[in-house]
Amino acid sequence: MKSFERMLMSIVLTAGLVAGTIPSAAHSGCLRWPFSGGVLSLQHYDGNVDFGSYPEYRDAINDWNQPATPIWFYDGGSPQSYQVKSVTSSYTETWPGLAIVYTNGCTITDAVVLLNTRLLVNYTYADRRHVECQELGHTPGLNHNDIPTGSCMNDATYWQYYISTHDIDDVNLMYP
Repeated sequence: MKSFERMLMSIVLTAGLVAGTIPSAAHSGCLRWPFSGGVLSLQHYDGNVDFGSYPEYRDAINDWNQPATPIWFYDGGSPQSYQVKSVTSSYTETWPGLAIVYTNGCTITDAVVLLNTRLLVNYTYADRRHVECQELGHTPGLNHNDIPTGSCMNDATYWQYYISTHDIDDVNLMYP
């Protein structure tokens, strides 16, 4: 099976697992990294993008790196045990961001965040930060939610570009 076909199958299978586990929940049920909180190393795979020129990406990373969350996105340096790959490119697709979560049963084994710079370049700071915050939030196993008080995991509106206390509570439940 070709690499692209495996990736596409993984997207479909992961989406089915996430959506089918607990449809109305903000976390994905059994999907989680094999630790009780720890470092997820962000490895950027794009030589054409200077992430320093995208302050909203750094802000989204810092949003998840609050002391209240058991997940810490370590940006750069040597790889940690668990890596989230961040890939930016000018994709022809119509999605601004996409998180691909690879699993073995209920265990997350790998995650990739794809950011479509072709579309994001035309977004406002708040809209880009929402997309980047949400895609990072999917990597520990969170689903979209419908929290009206503000959460980047709510995909109904872009103006909600911060994590919420609900997101923090869900991550803490998943990684005690």
